[in-house]
Parts: sequence; structure tokens; C-alpha cells
Amino acid sequence: MEWTYEEPGGHLPDASEEAEPGHRLPLEEQQRLVLQYAPLVRKIARTLPLEIPGVLEYEDAVGYGTCGLVEAVRRYDPTKGTNFHAYAVRRIRGAMIDAFRRMDRLSRTMRQKARDVQRAQSELQAILGRDPTEAEAADHMGLTLAEYREAAANTKWVTVSLDRMLSKDEDGDSFPAAEMPTAEEDLDFTKSFEEKELYEELVEAVKALPERERLVISLYYVERLTMRDIAAVLNVSETRVSQLHAQAVKRLRRALTRSAA
Repeated sequence: MEWTYEEPGGHLPDASEEAEPGHRLPLEEQQRLVLQYAPLVRKIARTLPLEIPGVLEYEDAVGYGTCGLVEAVRRYDPTKGTNFHAYAVRRIRGAMIDAFRRMDRLSRTMRQKARDVQRAQSELQAILGRDPTEAEAADHMGLTLAEYREAAANTKWVTVSLDRMLSKDEDGDSFPAAEMPTAEEDLDFTKSFEEKELYEELVEAVKALPERERLVISLYYVERLTMRDIAAVLNVSETRVSQLHAQAVKRLRRALTRSAA
């Protein structure tokens, strides 16, 4: 299914209308547009049927749409006379749909692998009267041990790594800008912490963050932008981005600690 949208009196730009570096908006204007159009991302996310339960949720679509908005702001060329609203809608919607298509293909494959592993484990439990070892399950499925472990990992389909986010450094604070961990080191949205409940609590906690902190978390951990890129979008220093990140992490830590109490 394809979705179309166009503002009255505007037209959707093609690749030839993307801005040359010298024609892009000033950073201050880029920041203003990102903040101004953030509600549009949520509006579009609500209108597109792009949810895959447990894999791609509403807030995930918002995250991908935010990335599309940032790209629209970066690429927009005001000298072309293009309607920015229409351009932003196209980028936001396109980013969401692309993510949905990727995740839908991935989720179908993961679900099938998970079913295969669970079936093999159940069959062996009935035969052996105990839980099978990895080697036994792999042999039963006709897989190498490495292939089995990869397939078994798909049974942990709702995962989020919060170990470093939720732990304090020696001073009880988050990481300073110079020591900011990479996204892969800090939050890995495909590994560790298997409980779906924890994921859902995190989503709710992120929703409750102030807009700027939520944007930093989304751009850094979901869209994998660097601190420098986020600083450019927000027109602030990397140190300020680090401060916003630290504030968000502390809020999330407190929220999850309260929910666990």
C-alpha cells in the first residue's frame, strides 16, 4: 500500500531539489524547524498503520519519523521555492514506511526461527525428559552450534540493553561529553534485557521526558546520530547535548527504579 500527501499549493520535491551545502538553512533555522515540526511526526505516526506488535511500535515509528524530519531540514533548499511542509511530510512518512518494511521482513523471519527453536526444544524435552543442551538441539534441527545459537537468539525478540544507562559511574552521575559511550556500547536495542515489561516501562518513561531530552535520546540511541550531529541540529554545544543526555538518563533511571519498587 502506498500513502500520498501533498499540501495545497505545494509540490513534493525530487532528489534534484535537495539543497547544495551552500543553500542549506542556517543551523538556528534548522533547530527551529525540527522543534516546530516535531508534533507533525506524531500526527503522521498516528495516521499510518505501521505497527508490528512487539517489534515496531508507535514510539518506534516516531523515532524513525524524527530521523526523516532531521534529514528534511538538512536537505531543504529554500532557494527552490519548495513547500517545506510537503517536503517534510514526504521525508517523515518515507522514513517510517521504510522502517516498517525492514522490520516486517525481519520480524517474520525472526518469528519463524523462534518457532523452529521452540518446536525442537519441546520435541527433545518430550524425548529426553529434560531440557536439551544446545548441542542436542542443534543436532536435532540439523544446524551447526553457531547456527542454532543465532536462531535461538530470535526467541528473545523484545530486548533492550539498559545496563550502562541505568548504572551510575563512580561519581553517581552519567558520562561526561569527553567520555560519552558510543550507542553500541551504551544502549543496544537488539541485545540483553529480555523482559518485555522492562521495554514497555522504558517506552513509557521516554514518552514522559521533556521534548528536547526525548529528541536527544531518540536521535542518539534510535537513529544513531553522533553527539556532534545532534549538537548541529539543536544548534548547541556537544557539552550541552551531553547535559541533556545525562538529564534524560537520570529521569529514566528514576522512573524505572520507581516502577520496580
